[in-house]
Amino acid sequence: DLRPSVISYSAAISACEKARQWPRALCLFEEMVDRSIKMDLVAYNATASALGKGDKWACILCLLQDMRQVAMLPDVISWNTAIGACERSRQWQRALLVLTDMLQDCLQPDVIAFSALMSACETGRQWLLALALLSDMRERRLPLDTTACNTSISACEKGANWLQALSLLRDMSLWRLRPDTVTYNAAIA
Repeated sequence: DLRPSVISYSAAISACEKARQWPRALCLFEEMVDRSIKMDLVAYNATASALGKGDKWACILCLLQDMRQVAMLPDVISWNTAIGACERSRQWQRALLVLTDMLQDCLQPDVIAFSALMSACETGRQWLLALALLSDMRERRLPLDTTACNTSISACEKGANWLQALSLLRDMSLWRLRPDTVTYNAAIA
């Protein structure tokens, strides 16, 4: 007897995500609900990831809320998916709210979360927030990389704060990070 399981559904949803077929992934998720198949974190995260490929940030936030209603705590992957979708959709305020929810769940954001948040702030011309996030990364002893610094420098450039951008460029050498072409272009833009 071959009955669909949470594993087979999750695999199919992941395949939809890779093919950028978020509507089909959502249909499969809803089919699981209709068939009363017990969900697990993998199924929720696979669905969120598929929705993220469609920049359906609001749907991902609803999915996170649904997880909590069934007493399943989202993990770092769940939250990172939501933050990334908000960033790609230019929803920097919403991305910061997602971070707040993540912290309320006692989960520590990782480099992926901070990078997406800084990128959202860059896009939203929120250079002070991008700098605060970079500082927060350092306080949490998360590994800084050139990309994170580039994002903050670019946010300063977009906010017309070239002095701060140059200061960050200088700090990169103190942090033993090697500037690249993107770094220099952002600093002199």
